[in-house]
Amino acid sequence: MTAAGSRKSTCALIGSTLGAVLTLGTPTARAWDVSSTHLALTEAAVVRSGLHRVLMDESGLTQGLFSPLRVDPQWLAADERRLLERTQDVVHADSGAAPLGGPGSCPTGRAPAETRRFCVDGDAWELTAVGWLRFGTFAELTPSARLSHHFLDRADARAATWDDPDLGAGQLRRRQTAHNGASFASRFTRLPENRDAGSAWSWLRHPPADDPLSPARLTHHLEQARLAASPAERAHHLALALVCTGALLHVVQNTAVPAHARGDALAFFSALSSARHDRGLPLAEFVRQAYGRRDLPLPAPANPTVQTRPLATTLGGHVLSDDAATWQSPSDVARTQLLSESTLPLAQRLDPTASAGEVAAGLLDQLELSPSVREAAAMTPWPAPRGYVRDGNGRPLFAFAQSGDRYEFFLDDRVYRDQAVRLIPQVVEVSRSLVDLLYPAWPTPGGNDSVAISDTWQEATLHTYVQDRDGVRREVGRHPLGPGQQPLPPPPPLGDGERSVVVLTADRVETPRVVVQLPLTASPNDTSATTEPKPPAASTATGPSEAAVTRPAAPPPDGARNDPAAPRPDSGSSSPAAGKMAEDGGESAAQPKPPGETAE
Repeated sequence: MTAAGSRKSTCALIGSTLGAVLTLGTPTARAWDVSSTHLALTEAAVVRSGLHRVLMDESGLTQGLFSPLRVDPQWLAADERRLLERTQDVVHADSGAAPLGGPGSCPTGRAPAETRRFCVDGDAWELTAVGWLRFGTFAELTPSARLSHHFLDRADARAATWDDPDLGAGQLRRRQTAHNGASFASRFTRLPENRDAGSAWSWLRHPPADDPLSPARLTHHLEQARLAASPAERAHHLALALVCTGALLHVVQNTAVPAHARGDALAFFSALSSARHDRGLPLAEFVRQAYGRRDLPLPAPANPTVQTRPLATTLGGHVLSDDAATWQSPSDVARTQLLSESTLPLAQRLDPTASAGEVAAGLLDQLELSPSVREAAAMTPWPAPRGYVRDGNGRPLFAFAQSGDRYEFFLDDRVYRDQAVRLIPQVVEVSRSLVDLLYPAWPTPGGNDSVAISDTWQEATLHTYVQDRDGVRREVGRHPLGPGQQPLPPPPPLGDGERSVVVLTADRVETPRVVVQLPLTASPNDTSATTEPKPPAASTATGPSEAAVTRPAAPPPDGARNDPAAPRPDSGSSSPAAGKMAEDGGESAAQPKPPGETAE
């Protein structure tokens, strides 16, 4: 063989190998873009929630959305540590979700000061509270096979499993196993991801115990964030609770995508361009390109003087409304009023002599849509080679185009824009509601001498602690409570610089436990104690130090520019969410500004 022939053969081999790699590496199913849409939805939701106020009240005005929280790797379970380490590999540098520090991140003490600018004492990871929420959004994609529990079944939305009848088992197995790093042989031995996969409904109501991001783990971290003895432990568990919350928001936000709500996995492999391997979900790509992270069609800003309340009392109720007559979740809207790529009518002949309403009714009879959508639907224009099928409100459901003697049906940018404008504001509101459900305010606003126990709560208990100058808490009493308005027990005797801390816990049906702390006030024996004490150094038994970390100024994260109520951190450091940082390290109790640029 000649040299030229050898080069040609080698090039052909490389080309065929590259083609095989590209084929195996076809992206897996993803809904909203995580680095733009998901982050913008989560930031807009947390700003409209009462989370900042709750954090400020429980910490004595020293901890808010932009205060630093540390995760100590020594206190992590093996699956939690593996998740955190893998997630850091996929977090985008400009997302505001990349933590500082971590095991082995700091050089020795002899290293130049410049190389220690981003160090954290010990091996801890440090990030702001809102940063850990963002981190959880990325963690829900680690690995991408987790997306298998982001779908609802097409035939029965409340089914424990889901299945896509339009996607062949071999095709889904090939794409999913390859994308998750599986071997070539495993394509023929693994079960496909969507066959008997747990649905989003099942994951929310009966979470697996071995999932480090499940609602069950979230409950554990919420409890320890108030009940643990040392402040370092409480900060550690609060950070992990926020990570689980970010993952939970990711799941619920995805169920509002029509393809997820209708169990349409095939839609995620739609061609986005003429390039052979450019595949994905067209709606997600349209929203990413049209709005990015700064221009989503968000709802009106919430009134900061009005306490927000959850829309539903369970996690599942935020996905599928318990009473659709009074409130419809975005997942309900996506499932009953909107369509995805694989749930459109098949190409067929249409009678041009029939009326626009008759033709539309015949097409919609083939689809799973609510009666309100079918009523007064029509083809516009008709008869015509191109146009739209619109519902009774004039909204485009899908487009049609004549091809020979048949008509084909598809979704285009006009339909995607209408879907985005309808869904995104509702997704923000549902996400806000979930945050308020998980991080409630004290159930008697403004009152420090009583508590309101809901009839739906079980085994409500008041835990009384004494907190010393170093922030270490010791439990001094437990008081079971019945339903209704209950008085608080008298405070325990306090020493110099000590505080009394009251925590309420209660069980809720299909929802993480109620864990809420009475707003923390200064000790009557030491009125100068206005700040939460800092935890001891990492070398002590109680956990890592909370000493300040020197970091360079950074531009504000990309956020919702059209939202005047979203938080705007002044820098990449742990500056307070709103108001001016006091000389003693305290924060203003006002609501935070949005995490984005100046409102336009």
